[in-house]
Amino acid sequence: METYSPLYPRIKRPVRLRFQLITFAAARTVINTGHRMIYPFLPVFAKGLGVDLEAIALAVTARSALGLASPAFGSLADRRGRRVAMLAGLLAFVGGMALVTAWPTYPALFVALLLASLGKLVYDPALQAYIGDRVHYTQRGLAIAITEFSWSAGFLFGVPVIGWLISRSGAWQAPFPLLAVGGLLGVAVLWWTVPSDAVQLGSRLSLAQGLRWQPCSSAF
Repeated sequence: METYSPLYPRIKRPVRLRFQLITFAAARTVINTGHRMIYPFLPVFAKGLGVDLEAIALAVTARSALGLASPAFGSLADRRGRRVAMLAGLLAFVGGMALVTAWPTYPALFVALLLASLGKLVYDPALQAYIGDRVHYTQRGLAIAITEFSWSAGFLFGVPVIGWLISRSGAWQAPFPLLAVGGLLGVAVLWWTVPSDAVQLGSRLSLAQGLRWQPCSSAF
């Protein structure tokens, strides 16, 4: 697979880019596992916390409502760079998982769901923007499709592991330390494999500029 840049078209780095795609998908699988586990284990979390199902459903609703601000969070990759945004998204997710690990209560879970959702809203657009910057348009669909394996992998592989941990330990909060560690590993690997693409101070977009639609001048 080739990388692509408007300044340096068709720069060939097949091994590095493929490795990056694998790490991107793995980190996204951890995020998606944390995102999707709430649905099948809703009664388990409610019972462990001693609250009604409606209370957990309220937290899930608040998490979904956060998605209304996704354009603002997604523009972070344009204003600060793809690498910074991906790392920030993962760190927000880790913060949520670590909060429940240290303080396994309903308020902590409420905040953790919001932080995990925030992490996903920041990480996913930055990831796809990074791919768009570096993969030629003739192979861009394949590259994004590889990272999309993480959505199904989070449920097919991640959720069963979550269920096994809860069953084995008898504690509803058992998966959260593992997810926090997985997120930290993702941060470390991305820090090592993704080159810095920090936007220069003078060329940084404001929030309003980042939200403004600017179609590309050249069509394929």
